[in-house]
Amino acid sequence: MRRGFQRILVCIIFLASFQSVSAQPKNSSNRLEQSIYFSGNSFDKFFFQDYPSKRVFTFESCQFKDIESVLNQFRKLSFIKCNLNNYASFFSSEIGRLNLFHCYLYHPYFTGCTVDTLNFISTTLNCPSFYSCFLRGIVDFEYCKITDSADFSDLKLDPSVKFIFQATEFPHFFDLSQLVNIPTEIDLTVANFAENTQDNRIFICLYNTDVSKIKMDYSHFTLWLPDSIRYKMGRSVERFSSEDKVSIYESLLNNFKSRGQLESYERLDHEYRDYRSRRHWYLRLLALINRIWWNDGYTKGLVFFWAVIFNVIFTTINFFILSKLNEHVYEMENLPSLTDMKIATKWWYSLIYTVGIFFSPYVENGEIEV
Repeated sequence: MRRGFQRILVCIIFLASFQSVSAQPKNSSNRLEQSIYFSGNSFDKFFFQDYPSKRVFTFESCQFKDIESVLNQFRKLSFIKCNLNNYASFFSSEIGRLNLFHCYLYHPYFTGCTVDTLNFISTTLNCPSFYSCFLRGIVDFEYCKITDSADFSDLKLDPSVKFIFQATEFPHFFDLSQLVNIPTEIDLTVANFAENTQDNRIFICLYNTDVSKIKMDYSHFTLWLPDSIRYKMGRSVERFSSEDKVSIYESLLNNFKSRGQLESYERLDHEYRDYRSRRHWYLRLLALINRIWWNDGYTKGLVFFWAVIFNVIFTTINFFILSKLNEHVYEMENLPSLTDMKIATKWWYSLIYTVGIFFSPYVENGEIEV
Protein backbone atom coordinates (compact mmCIF):
# COMPACT_ATOMS: atom_id res chain seq x y z
CA MET A 1 0.00 0.00 0.00
CA ARG A 2 2.80 2.35 1.00
CA ARG A 3 4.79 1.41 -2.16
CA GLY A 4 1.77 2.25 -4.39
CA PHE A 5 1.33 5.62 -2.73
CA GLN A 6 5.00 6.46 -3.40
CA ARG A 7 4.59 5.64 -7.10
CA ILE A 8 1.56 7.95 -7.37
CA LEU A 9 3.51 10.77 -5.66
CA VAL A 10 6.47 10.40 -8.05
CA CYS A 11 4.12 10.61 -11.05
CA ILE A 12 2.53 13.80 -9.72
CA ILE A 13 5.96 15.43 -9.21
CA PHE A 14 7.08 14.41 -12.71
CA LEU A 15 3.98 15.83 -14.38
CA ALA A 16 4.34 19.09 -12.43
CA SER A 17 7.96 19.50 -13.49
CA PHE A 18 7.12 18.71 -17.13
CA GLN A 19 4.38 21.34 -17.14
CA SER A 20 6.83 23.92 -15.71
CA VAL A 21 9.41 23.22 -18.42
CA SER A 22 6.83 23.38 -21.24
CA ALA A 23 5.79 26.85 -20.05
CA GLN A 24 9.17 28.27 -21.12
CA PRO A 25 9.43 30.03 -24.60
CA LYS A 26 9.70 27.46 -27.36
CA ASN A 27 12.60 29.22 -29.14
CA SER A 28 14.79 29.60 -26.03
CA SER A 29 16.80 26.68 -24.75
CA ASN A 30 18.81 29.06 -22.56
CA ARG A 31 17.06 31.55 -20.28
CA LEU A 32 19.70 34.22 -20.97
CA GLU A 33 18.92 34.06 -24.71
CA GLN A 34 15.13 34.17 -24.66
CA SER A 35 13.39 36.91 -26.57
CA ILE A 36 11.32 39.68 -25.04
CA TYR A 37 8.72 41.50 -27.10
CA PHE A 38 6.90 44.71 -26.12
CA SER A 39 4.15 46.25 -28.23
CA GLY A 40 2.29 49.49 -27.56
CA ASN A 41 3.77 49.92 -24.09
CA SER A 42 4.55 53.25 -22.41
CA PHE A 43 7.52 53.39 -20.07
CA ASP A 44 8.37 56.18 -17.70
CA LYS A 45 11.77 54.64 -17.02
CA PHE A 46 13.13 51.46 -18.58
CA PHE A 47 16.34 49.92 -17.22
CA PHE A 48 17.90 47.00 -19.07
CA GLN A 49 19.78 46.18 -15.87
CA ASP A 50 16.53 44.76 -14.55
CA TYR A 51 16.86 41.96 -17.10
CA PRO A 52 19.59 39.36 -17.61
CA SER A 53 22.15 40.21 -20.28
CA LYS A 54 22.39 38.82 -23.80
CA ARG A 55 18.67 39.12 -24.39
CA VAL A 56 16.91 39.71 -27.68
CA PHE A 57 14.71 42.78 -27.15
CA THR A 58 12.05 43.94 -29.59
CA PHE A 59 9.99 47.10 -28.97
CA GLU A 60 7.19 48.04 -31.37
CA SER A 61 5.11 51.23 -31.14
CA CYS A 62 6.38 51.92 -27.63
CA GLN A 63 6.82 55.23 -25.82
CA PHE A 64 9.81 55.89 -23.57
CA LYS A 65 10.60 58.78 -21.29
CA ASP A 66 13.95 57.47 -20.09
CA ILE A 67 15.78 54.35 -21.16
CA GLU A 68 19.13 53.20 -19.87
CA SER A 69 21.61 50.43 -20.54
CA VAL A 70 25.04 50.37 -18.90
CA LEU A 71 27.51 47.56 -19.66
CA ASN A 72 24.72 45.30 -20.90
CA GLN A 73 25.07 42.66 -23.60
CA PHE A 74 22.49 42.13 -26.33
CA ARG A 75 22.34 39.70 -29.19
CA LYS A 76 19.74 41.82 -30.91
CA LEU A 77 18.06 45.09 -29.96
CA SER A 78 15.22 46.39 -32.15
CA PHE A 79 12.99 49.46 -31.95
CA ILE A 80 10.15 49.79 -34.47
CA LYS A 81 8.04 52.96 -34.61
CA CYS A 82 9.09 53.93 -31.09
CA ASN A 83 9.54 57.34 -29.46
CA LEU A 84 12.31 57.94 -26.95
CA ASN A 85 11.36 61.43 -25.89
CA ASN A 86 13.73 62.42 -23.12
CA TYR A 87 16.91 60.47 -22.50
CA ALA A 88 18.36 57.30 -24.00
CA SER A 89 21.68 55.93 -22.81
CA PHE A 90 23.36 52.74 -24.00
CA PHE A 91 26.70 53.41 -22.32
CA SER A 92 29.44 50.85 -23.08
CA SER A 93 26.96 48.13 -24.04
CA GLU A 94 27.71 45.25 -26.42
CA ILE A 95 25.10 44.89 -29.14
CA GLY A 96 25.17 42.25 -31.84
CA ARG A 97 22.55 43.87 -34.06
CA LEU A 98 21.02 47.28 -33.37
CA ASN A 99 17.88 48.12 -35.39
CA LEU A 100 15.87 51.35 -35.33
CA PHE A 101 13.10 51.63 -37.89
CA HIS A 102 10.87 54.73 -38.14
CA CYS A 103 11.73 55.91 -34.64
CA TYR A 104 12.38 59.20 -32.88
CA LEU A 105 15.24 59.48 -30.36
CA TYR A 106 16.01 62.58 -28.32
CA HIS A 107 19.63 62.82 -27.18
CA PRO A 108 20.56 59.14 -27.57
CA TYR A 109 23.98 58.20 -26.22
CA PHE A 110 25.73 55.13 -27.59
CA THR A 111 29.04 56.22 -26.08
CA GLY A 112 31.59 53.43 -25.84
CA CYS A 113 29.29 50.78 -27.32
CA THR A 114 30.41 47.82 -29.40
CA VAL A 115 28.02 47.16 -32.29
CA ASP A 116 28.38 44.40 -34.88
CA THR A 117 25.65 45.67 -37.22
CA LEU A 118 23.79 48.97 -37.03
CA ASN A 119 20.63 49.62 -39.05
CA PHE A 120 18.93 52.98 -38.54
CA ILE A 121 16.28 53.37 -41.25
CA SER A 122 13.99 56.42 -41.59
CA THR A 123 14.72 57.41 -38.01
CA THR A 124 15.04 60.89 -36.49
CA LEU A 125 17.99 61.37 -34.15
CA ASN A 126 18.33 64.55 -32.13
CA CYS A 127 21.92 65.18 -30.94
CA PRO A 128 23.10 61.56 -31.07
CA SER A 129 26.49 60.60 -29.65
CA PHE A 130 28.48 57.62 -30.92
CA TYR A 131 31.70 58.77 -29.29
CA SER A 132 34.35 56.07 -28.96
CA CYS A 133 32.12 53.29 -30.32
CA PHE A 134 33.63 50.17 -31.78
CA LEU A 135 31.77 49.40 -35.00
CA ARG A 136 31.79 46.34 -37.24
CA GLY A 137 29.96 45.42 -40.42
CA ILE A 138 27.25 47.63 -41.92
CA VAL A 139 26.57 51.03 -40.33
CA ASP A 140 23.42 52.15 -42.12
CA PHE A 141 21.68 55.53 -41.68
CA GLU A 142 19.51 55.41 -44.80
CA TYR A 143 16.76 58.07 -44.92
CA CYS A 144 17.54 59.17 -41.37
CA LYS A 145 17.21 62.74 -40.18
CA ILE A 146 19.88 63.88 -37.74
CA THR A 147 19.11 67.23 -36.12
CA ASP A 148 21.09 69.89 -34.24
CA SER A 149 24.41 68.04 -33.81
CA ALA A 150 25.99 64.61 -34.05
CA ASP A 151 29.11 63.21 -32.42
CA PHE A 152 30.85 60.50 -34.46
CA SER A 153 34.27 61.26 -33.01
CA ASP A 154 36.98 58.82 -31.93
CA LEU A 155 35.27 55.82 -33.51
CA LYS A 156 37.10 52.50 -33.51
CA LEU A 157 36.41 50.86 -36.86
CA ASP A 158 36.78 47.20 -37.74
CA PRO A 159 38.14 46.46 -41.25
CA SER A 160 34.68 45.10 -42.15
CA VAL A 161 32.85 48.35 -41.41
CA LYS A 162 30.98 50.18 -44.16
CA PHE A 163 29.04 53.42 -43.66
CA ILE A 164 25.85 54.11 -45.63
CA PHE A 165 24.44 57.65 -45.60
CA GLN A 166 22.01 57.28 -48.49
CA ALA A 167 19.46 60.14 -48.37
CA THR A 168 20.51 61.01 -44.80
CA GLU A 169 19.87 64.55 -43.54
CA PHE A 170 22.89 65.77 -41.62
CA PRO A 171 22.73 68.12 -38.60
CA HIS A 172 24.01 71.68 -38.39
CA PHE A 173 27.13 70.50 -36.49
CA PHE A 174 28.71 67.22 -37.53
CA ASP A 175 31.73 65.94 -35.58
CA LEU A 176 33.84 63.41 -37.49
CA SER A 177 37.08 64.10 -35.62
CA GLN A 178 39.66 61.59 -34.41
CA LEU A 179 38.93 59.01 -37.14
CA VAL A 180 42.41 57.77 -37.91
CA ASN A 181 42.00 54.25 -39.31
CA ILE A 182 39.11 54.34 -41.79
CA PRO A 183 39.03 51.01 -43.67
CA THR A 184 36.65 52.05 -46.47
CA GLU A 185 35.61 55.36 -47.96
CA ILE A 186 32.88 57.31 -46.18
CA ASP A 187 30.70 58.80 -48.91
CA LEU A 188 28.82 61.91 -47.77
CA THR A 189 27.79 62.97 -51.28
CA VAL A 190 24.79 60.61 -51.35
CA ALA A 191 23.08 62.35 -48.43
CA ASN A 192 19.97 64.50 -48.66
CA PHE A 193 20.94 68.19 -48.78
CA ALA A 194 17.55 69.59 -49.78
CA GLU A 195 17.32 71.58 -46.52
CA ASN A 196 20.89 72.90 -46.69
CA THR A 197 21.05 76.23 -48.49
CA GLN A 198 24.07 78.47 -49.10
CA ASP A 199 23.40 80.24 -45.79
CA ASN A 200 22.57 77.02 -43.92
CA ARG A 201 25.50 74.76 -44.60
CA ILE A 202 26.75 71.96 -42.36
CA PHE A 203 29.65 72.70 -40.02
CA ILE A 204 31.89 69.64 -40.05
CA CYS A 205 34.77 68.92 -37.67
CA LEU A 206 37.64 66.84 -39.09
CA TYR A 207 40.41 67.19 -36.50
CA ASN A 208 42.94 64.34 -36.68
CA THR A 209 40.82 62.50 -39.24
CA ASP A 210 42.09 60.76 -42.36
CA VAL A 211 40.25 63.06 -44.78
CA SER A 212 41.57 61.12 -47.78
CA LYS A 213 38.86 58.54 -46.94
CA ILE A 214 36.09 61.17 -46.76
CA LYS A 215 34.19 61.91 -49.97
CA MET A 216 32.18 65.12 -49.76
CA ASP A 217 30.83 67.96 -51.88
CA TYR A 218 32.06 71.11 -50.16
CA SER A 219 29.19 73.20 -51.48
CA HIS A 220 27.15 71.76 -48.59
CA PHE A 221 29.80 72.01 -45.86
CA THR A 222 31.95 74.47 -43.95
CA LEU A 223 34.90 73.43 -41.82
CA TRP A 224 34.14 73.74 -38.13
CA LEU A 225 37.40 74.86 -36.49
CA PRO A 226 36.81 75.91 -32.88
CA ASP A 227 39.77 76.60 -30.62
CA SER A 228 38.42 73.92 -28.29
CA ILE A 229 35.53 71.50 -27.99
CA ARG A 230 33.86 70.59 -24.71
CA TYR A 231 32.28 67.19 -25.18
CA LYS A 232 29.38 65.71 -23.27
CA MET A 233 29.32 62.69 -20.94
CA GLY A 234 32.13 64.04 -18.75
CA ARG A 235 34.78 64.20 -21.46
CA SER A 236 37.70 66.61 -21.16
CA VAL A 237 38.08 69.72 -23.27
CA GLU A 238 39.92 69.19 -26.55
CA ARG A 239 42.08 72.15 -27.61
CA PHE A 240 43.41 72.74 -31.11
CA SER A 241 46.27 74.93 -32.34
CA SER A 242 46.54 76.99 -35.50
CA GLU A 243 48.86 74.29 -36.89
CA ASP A 244 46.08 71.74 -36.45
CA LYS A 245 43.71 73.94 -38.42
CA VAL A 246 46.21 74.57 -41.22
CA SER A 247 46.82 70.81 -41.46
CA ILE A 248 43.10 70.15 -41.90
CA TYR A 249 42.77 72.78 -44.63
CA GLU A 250 45.76 71.49 -46.58
CA SER A 251 44.78 67.82 -46.22
CA LEU A 252 41.26 68.50 -47.43
CA LEU A 253 42.53 70.63 -50.32
CA ASN A 254 44.77 67.72 -51.40
CA ASN A 255 41.77 65.40 -51.12
CA PHE A 256 39.67 67.56 -53.45
CA LYS A 257 42.56 68.00 -55.86
CA SER A 258 43.28 64.26 -56.10
CA ARG A 259 39.59 63.55 -56.73
CA GLY A 260 39.31 66.26 -59.38
CA GLN A 261 36.64 68.16 -57.37
CA LEU A 262 37.60 71.60 -58.68
CA GLU A 263 34.56 73.49 -57.41
CA SER A 264 35.00 72.10 -53.89
CA TYR A 265 38.72 72.89 -54.08
CA GLU A 266 38.05 76.50 -55.06
CA ARG A 267 35.44 77.02 -52.35
CA LEU A 268 37.72 75.63 -49.64
CA ASP A 269 40.72 77.56 -50.96
CA HIS A 270 38.78 80.83 -50.54
CA GLU A 271 38.04 79.85 -46.94
CA TYR A 272 41.68 78.95 -46.33
CA ARG A 273 42.91 82.29 -47.68
CA ASP A 274 40.41 84.12 -45.46
CA TYR A 275 41.61 82.12 -42.46
CA ARG A 276 45.28 82.96 -43.11
CA SER A 277 44.49 86.67 -43.47
CA ARG A 278 42.85 86.94 -40.05
CA ARG A 279 46.13 87.46 -38.21
CA HIS A 280 46.68 91.11 -39.31
CA TRP A 281 44.51 93.87 -40.73
CA TYR A 282 46.81 94.49 -43.69
CA LEU A 283 46.61 90.79 -44.65
CA ARG A 284 42.82 91.09 -44.65
CA LEU A 285 43.08 94.14 -46.90
CA LEU A 286 45.43 92.37 -49.32
CA ALA A 287 43.17 89.33 -49.35
CA LEU A 288 40.17 91.52 -50.15
CA ILE A 289 42.02 93.20 -53.02
CA ASN A 290 43.16 89.84 -54.37
CA ARG A 291 39.59 88.52 -54.19
CA ILE A 292 38.15 91.52 -56.01
CA TRP A 293 40.94 91.82 -58.56
CA TRP A 294 40.81 88.28 -59.96
CA ASN A 295 38.92 86.07 -57.47
CA ASP A 296 42.14 84.67 -55.95
CA GLY A 297 43.34 83.70 -59.41
CA TYR A 298 40.28 81.61 -60.30
CA THR A 299 38.75 84.23 -62.64
CA LYS A 300 41.69 85.63 -64.59
CA GLY A 301 39.37 87.43 -67.02
CA LEU A 302 38.58 89.90 -64.24
CA VAL A 303 42.02 91.46 -64.79
CA PHE A 304 40.95 92.72 -68.24
CA PHE A 305 37.64 93.94 -66.82
CA TRP A 306 39.40 96.01 -64.15
CA ALA A 307 41.97 97.25 -66.74
CA VAL A 308 39.09 98.67 -68.78
CA ILE A 309 37.47 100.21 -65.69
CA PHE A 310 40.69 101.89 -64.57
CA ASN A 311 41.37 103.16 -68.09
CA VAL A 312 37.92 104.76 -68.19
CA ILE A 313 38.42 106.35 -64.75
CA PHE A 314 41.88 107.79 -65.51
CA THR A 315 40.83 108.84 -69.00
CA THR A 316 38.08 110.91 -67.39
CA ILE A 317 40.60 112.51 -65.00
CA ASN A 318 43.15 113.11 -67.75
CA PHE A 319 40.49 114.74 -69.91
CA PHE A 320 40.47 117.79 -67.60
CA ILE A 321 44.25 118.07 -67.16
CA LEU A 322 45.50 116.81 -70.53
CA SER A 323 47.30 120.07 -71.40
CA LYS A 324 49.27 120.10 -68.10
CA LEU A 325 50.12 116.40 -68.39
CA ASN A 326 51.32 116.90 -71.96
CA GLU A 327 53.47 119.85 -70.89
CA HIS A 328 54.94 118.65 -67.57
CA VAL A 329 54.74 114.84 -67.52
CA TYR A 330 54.77 113.02 -70.85
CA GLU A 331 54.59 114.82 -74.14
CA MET A 332 52.33 113.33 -76.78
CA GLU A 333 53.69 113.62 -80.32
CA ASN A 334 51.55 115.23 -82.99
CA LEU A 335 48.97 116.43 -80.45
CA PRO A 336 46.84 119.18 -82.05
CA SER A 337 46.00 122.36 -80.19
CA LEU A 338 43.61 121.69 -77.33
CA THR A 339 42.08 125.17 -77.40
CA ASP A 340 39.54 124.62 -80.15
CA MET A 341 39.45 120.80 -79.93
CA LYS A 342 36.02 119.15 -79.81
CA ILE A 343 35.02 117.23 -76.69
CA ALA A 344 34.92 113.87 -78.49
CA THR A 345 38.36 114.47 -80.01
CA LYS A 346 39.84 115.57 -76.68
CA TRP A 347 38.35 112.48 -75.04
CA TRP A 348 39.98 110.31 -77.69
CA TYR A 349 43.42 111.85 -77.10
CA SER A 350 42.91 111.51 -73.34
CA LEU A 351 42.22 107.81 -73.84
CA ILE A 352 45.35 107.44 -76.01
CA TYR A 353 47.39 109.23 -73.36
CA THR A 354 46.03 106.97 -70.56
CA VAL A 355 46.53 103.76 -72.53
CA GLY A 356 50.07 104.87 -73.35
CA ILE A 357 50.87 105.21 -69.67
CA PHE A 358 49.21 101.90 -68.78
CA PHE A 359 51.09 100.09 -71.51
CA SER A 360 54.63 101.39 -71.13
CA PRO A 361 55.93 100.18 -74.55
CA TYR A 362 54.14 103.25 -75.99
CA VAL A 363 56.27 105.54 -73.77
CA GLU A 364 59.75 106.26 -75.06
CA ASN A 365 62.20 108.97 -73.88
CA GLY A 366 59.49 110.78 -71.95
CA GLU A 367 57.19 110.92 -74.98
CA ILE A 368 54.03 109.00 -75.85
CA GLU A 369 53.98 107.74 -79.41
CA VAL A 370 50.66 107.98 -81.18
